[in-house]
Amino acid sequence: MSGNFFKRIFIGFMSIIIFYPQIVFAVEKKVEEKISPRLIFQEIFKNDVSGLGLAGLSGQVLVHSNEWVNYYDPSGRLLWKKTGYKYITGAGVSRDGKLVIFQTSPVPKTGQQTALDLTVHVLNGAGEELVNKPNPHRYFTSLLSPMGNFIVFGDPLFKRILVYDRSMNKLWERETYIWYVGFDPEEEFIYDSASGLLLNNEGRRVWELPSGGKFLGVSRGAEIILSQQFLTVKAKNQIFLTSRISIEQVVLEGYCAGVSYDGALVAFQDLAQQVLVWRTDELVRARKGEAGLNPILQSKSIHLVRNFYFSRDNKKLLIYGESAEQAGKVVLVDLVNGQKLWEKEWKNPLIKILVSDDLKYLLAESSPKTIENYGLE
Repeated sequence: MSGNFFKRIFIGFMSIIIFYPQIVFAVEKKVEEKISPRLIFQEIFKNDVSGLGLAGLSGQVLVHSNEWVNYYDPSGRLLWKKTGYKYITGAGVSRDGKLVIFQTSPVPKTGQQTALDLTVHVLNGAGEELVNKPNPHRYFTSLLSPMGNFIVFGDPLFKRILVYDRSMNKLWERETYIWYVGFDPEEEFIYDSASGLLLNNEGRRVWELPSGGKFLGVSRGAEIILSQQFLTVKAKNQIFLTSRISIEQVVLEGYCAGVSYDGALVAFQDLAQQVLVWRTDELVRARKGEAGLNPILQSKSIHLVRNFYFSRDNKKLLIYGESAEQAGKVVLVDLVNGQKLWEKEWKNPLIKILVSDDLKYLLAESSPKTIENYGLE
């Protein structure tokens, strides 16, 4: 069963990845500019930015402070602005840019306070308000799923989440902390790292990690899962690569890992601080002792990786992390021909980084008052 599963992944995506050469480059290699990444727009605000969102497919940008919400098109043109609020929290934008949510409160949250009189605002991409109603559970934090089909309410200090649809109809609830909740790319599944459970979108358990495991990332349909034990001295540098379908698992010794949308590719930074990208099926076979298999990429381009982002077509990889001087750094790699397409450093680590699904846009919060949107094509 296990061999058939990974064979299916390999054959299904052979047209994309079979021609990849093995790629090896070092940080000092000259960047070959085959694309022209550029700063599309930059905004420096008077107030600190409280939240940031990027529509993964369409590229709209959502920015808010405590008092206003701005919505831009990918070129930086302001589409609409909402003002007159006192405290805004929990904003999000759907992948297609057609749904925006945020909450407002008449008073700020302080100390151990977990419940406030909050109003939930659901808007369409034109800024027209579709829903304006009190949050019935008064939870300060809200989370919009990537495709915008689910709105999750909770509080980091309170062990319960409540899941609603985009029209604010309640679907289900369960005991868990909101910060440990995530979705697979197509919203077929929701994972709960507090309990190690994989749930369907109706909140029912379909699979679980071994005791003490937490999810780091999942592919489409949650077929390939990256996980880690909650940090212990023994397990802090162990990342588990698991096929949920075949129940095969290998351990990667490293600091950070990412899986492609379709599960065909895996990237991780090993203990020697090399970035390695493998075909998933070949990595499993190599870790089980099969000879003659190699990664399609080896690089020492970043001192400490924080995030990996694959393009949906598996042709590009964006790596974000920190240099040895603790500067924020991005490297964009063409996985087909082995060229480093672009790199950029900021004086300090970025406060937040978001990328679009096709790696067309990179949105960065470089200071508490500054956002930058880059075009990567």
